[in-house]
Amino acid sequence: MCYTVQLLESAFDGDTNEVARLLDTAAGGSLLDINITDENKFTALSEAAAGGHAATCELLLQRGANPNAEGRFKRVPLWRATFASHLDAAKVLLGGGADPRIGDETGGTSLMLAREGRESMAQLYATWDEK
Repeated sequence: MCYTVQLLESAFDGDTNEVARLLDTAAGGSLLDINITDENKFTALSEAAAGGHAATCELLLQRGANPNAEGRFKRVPLWRATFASHLDAAKVLLGGGADPRIGDETGGTSLMLAREGRESMAQLYATWDEK
């Protein structure tokens, strides 16, 4: 299995130890782009966010992942975490610099998603402070 597939699948599954191992292995052998994408332009951070894995998101952010990297349909990791109501992952992403005002290709933002029946997410965004 290729490195990119392994990294993104491990991130989606929340296998933080495997993500760290893959990043460490790649860093030891070659230049590593932590923001490498799959065919849908999703990064490991986006996959971890979609899977709701806060610890994996935190590791990837600590390693330099872009919290606002746009994937398919211009959806950022925070949009994907918000869509799935993954509160802990969203908290980590906001703390790591994710911007809830970034819109997807339809103009929909994470902030707008939170207000559409995702009460716990809306409460989180109510406390978000622009930096």
